[in-house]
Amino acid sequence: MHLKNRKVKQISPIALLLSTFFALVVTDLNAAAITADVASDIQEPADTYNGVDSSLIHMHLKTVIESGPCVPDDYVGCTLNDVLNDINRDDDFKPEIKVHMTADNYPDDGLQFNAKMRQRGKASRLAPQKSFRVKLEKDLPLWRGERRIQLLKSPWESSRVLHKLSYDLFKEMPHLPSIRTQFIRLDVDNQGTAEDYGLYTQAEYVGKEYLERRGWDKDSRVYKPKYFWFQKRDAFALDADDKPLDKDAFEAIIEIKRGKKHREFYDMVQAVNNYSLDFQTQVFDKYFNQNNFLTFFAVNILTNNQ
Repeated sequence: MHLKNRKVKQISPIALLLSTFFALVVTDLNAAAITADVASDIQEPADTYNGVDSSLIHMHLKTVIESGPCVPDDYVGCTLNDVLNDINRDDDFKPEIKVHMTADNYPDDGLQFNAKMRQRGKASRLAPQKSFRVKLEKDLPLWRGERRIQLLKSPWESSRVLHKLSYDLFKEMPHLPSIRTQFIRLDVDNQGTAEDYGLYTQAEYVGKEYLERRGWDKDSRVYKPKYFWFQKRDAFALDADDKPLDKDAFEAIIEIKRGKKHREFYDMVQAVNNYSLDFQTQVFDKYFNQNNFLTFFAVNILTNNQ
């Protein structure tokens, strides 16, 4: 769904050859079925990206530090330094602090705090410049229709524009949903000391608001692959309520971003690996959307799977 923040490599002749072969094959075999829109296609409403501000938005965070412990599940006394020093994405310690957020398009609400801030990302935690998640408190007005604000620093990408550019290009591509993005200039006031954190890319979180904005079922299941390749695994076992028997083992392979019951996911993996089924009618047509699948496949070929 996105281009990872890595140095851009020249596309190899083999990749170009494969992409050409792929295009020729699908055009020759079934061009009409591949390009024709059908009712079941994954399509975003035409106005999904209307009203997105193309200018740089200034966002201000003021930390609200309280006394108390800063330990797993009890972060009341955590400081900004605790957040900045959270470099292990896989442990149980995820410090967050209260902040008051204002922005050019989010006026001061007069509250002491209106959000919580923590670090986000995995490999990027090892970089000197950090990425953050700012989550507005429940029942408060949303920012641009979003409660969870993801601020990406893209530390390994020196131009700081490729991340946003990739999502903007995907907006124009049918059958492959993108996300809304916004350039942000962030400054943080930590206990009376203000610091300019520079340029960030805000990336829309794929969750409840994302689904509702596109007119899709807000209870849809959303997953983030980690080490997943459509292979049957014991970790995918479900209980009687269709919930993982071992959630930690399940999410070590594919992370659950939204959804509580996962029977359809389990059945899909079983079907893909059941060679007695007719793949086209009993597997692919039941669990996948052809235009979405082929667009995703073609994009990965053309971008050399960057």
